[in-house]
Amino acid sequence: MKNTEMFYDEISAWYDNMVNFDEAVKKRESALNSFINKRMKNAVDIGCGTGIDSIALARCGMNVTAFDISAQMIKQAKKKSEDWGLDITFIQCSAEEIPAIYNDTFHLAVSLGNTLANIPGHQLVKSIKKIFDIMHNDGVLVLQVLNYARILKMQERIVNITRNGDYYYTRFYDFTGDEINFNILRFHAGNPSDRSLRTSVIYPYNYKYLGDIIKSAGFSEIKLWGNFNRTAFSHETSSDFIIEAKKII
Repeated sequence: MKNTEMFYDEISAWYDNMVNFDEAVKKRESALNSFINKRMKNAVDIGCGTGIDSIALARCGMNVTAFDISAQMIKQAKKKSEDWGLDITFIQCSAEEIPAIYNDTFHLAVSLGNTLANIPGHQLVKSIKKIFDIMHNDGVLVLQVLNYARILKMQERIVNITRNGDYYYTRFYDFTGDEINFNILRFHAGNPSDRSLRTSVIYPYNYKYLGDIIKSAGFSEIKLWGNFNRTAFSHETSSDFIIEAKKII
């Protein structure tokens, strides 16, 4: 996943300007609270990026350990957690390479923000199995992935266009068959020649494919939702899908 690692290293310095970090933390904190019960103590964030979900989990009262392949994203996440006054363990590591010392540790595992779509198929199976291994018995897994069945059907290239300060951020797709190129174009509002374009490969997994892998890894009580409010998933209209599952031995 070298291409993916480089992509996130390169956008790490301005990623939070593009997504409005503080607002995103508050929204995620509200969303994740509904998946947490009183028995849960330890949470793991797989693909933590700059720490939005990790910080949200910590603010929900969880002891949080977070992993990401990008050293620069981890650097930003550590700084953000310190700014929020939180003690979170951040480790540069892919999901499939999480050390065995974490086996049977976590009561809640989350991988949000489309993280799994960055992992090629041959590594995805190993990654899901590793997540199963590091979870405590009766632990809950929550995954969020974009609804690529809808995206591929609509073939709409522009994801969104945002502005923060002097810069515009345009996120868009190139459809290339079995894969999708995800692009971010950043340019200065007053000087468009001050621009950068970053591209990463996305693997457009659907909910059935991921559900089958999750089941094969040993998870049970697998549920599919259309959003964090647990409304029904619609193949045609849902922007994302949420998979909720349990490790029960």
